[in-house]
Amino acid sequence: SKELQIKRQFQDTCKIQTRQYKALRNHLLENTPKSDHKAVLKRLKDEQTRKLAILAEQYDHSINDMLQGHTNHNCTQRPAASVTRSPNADPIPAQTRSAPASLTCGLRLDETQEAEYQALRMQLQQELELLNAYQSKIKMHTDTQHDREVKDLEQRVSIRRALLEQRVNARRVVERCFSTG
Repeated sequence: SKELQIKRQFQDTCKIQTRQYKALRNHLLENTPKSDHKAVLKRLKDEQTRKLAILAEQYDHSINDMLQGHTNHNCTQRPAASVTRSPNADPIPAQTRSAPASLTCGLRLDETQEAEYQALRMQLQQELELLNAYQSKIKMHTDTQHDREVKDLEQRVSIRRALLEQRVNARRVVERCFSTG
């Protein structure tokens, strides 16, 4: 059902965001002095809590929007101020205050809510771009480190092989000396 799909998307998004915050936390803790760790952790925890609360609110609004879609034909009351939502607006629900079910049927965003929605949408896009850049940076760093470790191991193996070949050759020389002498 649509409700289960929305719930799964919400849970997946929460898991992804939690993983990303852990990676960000580890990165920040590596790059900040130990004396600042407590403040960094508190700030990150507050930010994560705030963003998860926003996700939860968006989840509630998605469910409410879905339920309103099923009951729209029974609605007769309309809110006093309503402005039509732009047709190319994103499917992510805006942060709106909850209203009684009888008043939410046919609810549309007013100008301030639309402006808030657009501002939040832009902020979300910027955060997504920052997160993608951070993930790319981490991936490049990890790939570089991996390549460096592979080269180091290959060099060690090469040195070890050369030493073993020297030992084998030395033993052969010694054996020849003893067998001929």
